[in-house]
Amino acid sequence: MARCLLEGRPLADAITKTPHEGLDLAPAGERMAVVDLHLASALGREHVLARALQAPAIADYDLVLLDTAPYLGLLTLNAIVAATHLLVPVSCEYLPMLGLKLLRDTLASVQQQIGVDVEVLGYVLTMVDRRERITDEVEAMLRKTFGSQVFEHGIRVNTHHKASPSHHQTIYDYESRGGRGREDFEHLCDEVENRLGIRRGRSKSERASSPSASA
Repeated sequence: MARCLLEGRPLADAITKTPHEGLDLAPAGERMAVVDLHLASALGREHVLARALQAPAIADYDLVLLDTAPYLGLLTLNAIVAATHLLVPVSCEYLPMLGLKLLRDTLASVQQQIGVDVEVLGYVLTMVDRRERITDEVEAMLRKTFGSQVFEHGIRVNTHHKASPSHHQTIYDYESRGGRGREDFEHLCDEVENRLGIRRGRSKSERASSPSASA
């Protein structure tokens, strides 16, 4: 993906098939670390990623998920401009709650100054540990502030989430059926689909007749 942004390579060159039917990846690549520096001097720097995602190759997908780093640099700004919806993970800690104000201010500024139409799909609690009081406190604050925008299910603390990448496996491959990591992400997928009004396994003609969604 870095080569698409740095060199203008076709998006199709970055897309990689996976063993999982219906799931493809466009890996960032090591050079993604310097993309922010490149974007600083680029013409129309906020729209570089959006232009890359206008490629014909994108039409085959129900959903394109842009996974960004947890900071508001130019690359993250590009993702906001390119997206139709934002899915905001919130760790069950105090400081991430403070970061939400910065995100909301940035989103309002982007909508006003750049004129993009992006909305928050929802907030997802992560690192959920019901043994810790801070988890309940953060959830209560989120639900009081954002109401139904907070997803019903969160992602619980799970050592398998940390271990699976080192084995080059998804949580579905690494964890046995019925594991809570699989269960949490299955609930998350269901909620995302319901909120976006999409369903898995649609035909190509059905995809073509409905609006695309990025998160």
